[in-house]
Amino acid sequence: MTELKEDRPPAASGALAEAERRLAELGHRIPPSYRVFLAEQDGGRPVKNAFTFEQHEREQSSRVAGFLGVDPAPYGDLVRTAGLVGDIPPGVLPIASDEFGNYICLDARDGRDGPVLFWDHEEGFDDGEIDDSNLYEIAPDLQTFLDRLTEQPQPPKAQAERHPPGRRRLFGRK
Repeated sequence: MTELKEDRPPAASGALAEAERRLAELGHRIPPSYRVFLAEQDGGRPVKNAFTFEQHEREQSSRVAGFLGVDPAPYGDLVRTAGLVGDIPPGVLPIASDEFGNYICLDARDGRDGPVLFWDHEEGFDDGEIDDSNLYEIAPDLQTFLDRLTEQPQPPKAQAERHPPGRRRLFGRK
């Protein structure tokens, strides 16, 4: 189980079944690995959230802002998100968002249960066609993705102590 910053209860079986029915209407399905994830915890913000992937032959990094769940949550829910993001190919299910409006997705096309893909909202869809041009593989499957997440180190504290106390008071700072 992935450690979350706030505990989230498992998705209720009835709510999970209803989400699967509604997602099917949108051309999506919940892959088995994410169904197990939701049965343990219905989305949430992971403690270990940083990941890397290759995009245009360069290593990129991002952080999971929150995994999407079945019930409405601060990080969104699967059905609403799948319905709103129209330029992700059908069958590629958004399961999490990053801090910049991109999505981490599971490729569930043709009965697959992975790979985990990064969907870059700033690329693709130029000619009006939905394709895979802005999808980048992060991991071959959900468990590998979860296992590779790392804890993002805290940024260094502000350099407030760089100036001597007398100088800060001179400029009205405490």
